[in-house]
Amino acid sequence: MSLTNSAMLQALVPLAFGIYTSLLGYGIVPANFNDPKKASAWRARFGMQARIGGPLLIAFGLFQLYRALS
Repeated sequence: MSLTNSAMLQALVPLAFGIYTSLLGYGIVPANFNDPKKASAWRARFGMQARIGGPLLIAFGLFQLYRALS
């Protein structure tokens, strides 16, 4: 299997965005590198959605990856 496989790429995109969204939601990666105040405001506004949506995207990406590999 190669990474140019379309089904595999379609699975890796939501997986990567889910990981990134989870990291943003939990404050591990700042939403704005230049201004910590804006990053804190973003996390206060969208943090809960990111903490819920990130793992859902990860689960969807893993499901798609399983389907692509089988």
